[in-house]
Amino acid sequence: NIIPQSVVASFTHDIFIKGCQINFPIEGPNETEACSLYPNEPFRTLDDCFNDFLAKMKDENIKQSDENTKQSNEIPPPKPVVEAFAITATCA
Repeated sequence: NIIPQSVVASFTHDIFIKGCQINFPIEGPNETEACSLYPNEPFRTLDDCFNDFLAKMKDENIKQSDENTKQSNEIPPPKPVVEAFAITATCA
């Protein structure tokens, strides 16, 4: 075996290319599938979650564009100002 020059590259290759995080059998009494941990929750793929995220982003963009067109003739409200205050170090 050769020691890799980049440890990060070796871990990345092991995890994402070789698939050490997903390609293993689930056997024995101490191992369980994630689906059996939460039987009342439906299984969702990453694509499903991403599609929901995109739909929410589109809805937010539509709401913001509607608000911008409604408020184009109005003066925008002032934004709150955050003031900094000094913190003194004390030794108790």
